[in-house]
Amino acid sequence: MRSTAVAIAAALIASTSPSRADEPTPLSRFAATRGFIDDAFALSDDGAELAWLITDGATFCELHRARIAAGEIAPTPCTTFNAESLRFLDGERVLLVDRDASTGLARAQIFDRKGAGKRLGPFTDLALADVAGVPAIVTHLRTGAAHAIVAVRRDTLAPLARATLAVENDALRVGGAKGVSLREPRFVDGWTRIMGLRAGGFDKASDQRRPDGEARVDAFTGKILDEKPIGDRVARGQLEALLHKHEPESISIQWNEMPSQILLVNETEATPLVLPRPVAKYEPASLHFASAGAGGLYLSLTVDPVNADAVRSKRADIDFVDLYRLDVAARTLSSVLRLDGKKHPTRWTIGADHLALLRKHAGFPRGGTALEVFALPK
Repeated sequence: MRSTAVAIAAALIASTSPSRADEPTPLSRFAATRGFIDDAFALSDDGAELAWLITDGATFCELHRARIAAGEIAPTPCTTFNAESLRFLDGERVLLVDRDASTGLARAQIFDRKGAGKRLGPFTDLALADVAGVPAIVTHLRTGAAHAIVAVRRDTLAPLARATLAVENDALRVGGAKGVSLREPRFVDGWTRIMGLRAGGFDKASDQRRPDGEARVDAFTGKILDEKPIGDRVARGQLEALLHKHEPESISIQWNEMPSQILLVNETEATPLVLPRPVAKYEPASLHFASAGAGGLYLSLTVDPVNADAVRSKRADIDFVDLYRLDVAARTLSSVLRLDGKKHPTRWTIGADHLALLRKHAGFPRGGTALEVFALPK
């Protein structure tokens, strides 16, 4: 059976494909003259500048930057061979995160236009968040059942807040000895807050303990920010299982178990979404999403050339990469851009009204040869 399925798929791929949609023209294209462009690349918040890494994964690494409208500037040497992410801190500085494959721990280094700067770490996770209204870099280090959360100012890297959290009697203690104990804890808001079950206190009037509640707690101070009844425990457990997949994000896009349906998952519910195109045509593993700001998300899916419809019609589909924008409040999706995957896995990032796309090597799990920048439709 397997050999038959493989033969059918090969025949479909070799067959004449349908006509391709008009391909948008890239605003800019940046290629690697040696090595490859790594998976970690970023656009600035205003979409005007692109940063990326060129490396061979073993002997050399360069951080490249370019103004989309003005071209590339001189690259900066770096010593990163396991880059995990690259992001802009502001118009001058980028933050490069590298993870050690042997320890699983990550470190970060800041680069400005003059070269390499201060390092952070080690840590398990990193996020950009606000702490007491101040833009911060937040790191989370997990050691066994203990958690260390450290926040530094994003502009000066001066310390902002620090917390060490430990598990006592199957509950996470937040805010020190006089703080709050949370069962089934989950970090949210860039590791700065924690959701969990809090034991109900004793009600003297009724001479009984109040029911347990679900609380949101400040990770640094232990202050309870809000609390509500648990409600349906089974439904809560199912939702928590989905939320944990993208900790510490409070909202995500996921497949259901089948997978046959796309879900918008937030802290109160998992809502099915209706795509403008048939969801069964897509390769489930291609789902990717990112913030669109102002109550929105971008998500993309890639058409599986040998999806069930293509097999029935005996004609391979084009591996289009479809980019959608989700209005979170309205739960509606709209088509933004359709790009030809050109038989390569893709990776993208968005800054303002620009999208940077890396078509990755077809037979190698890491990197590609060129980055293209496209304008998003108004």
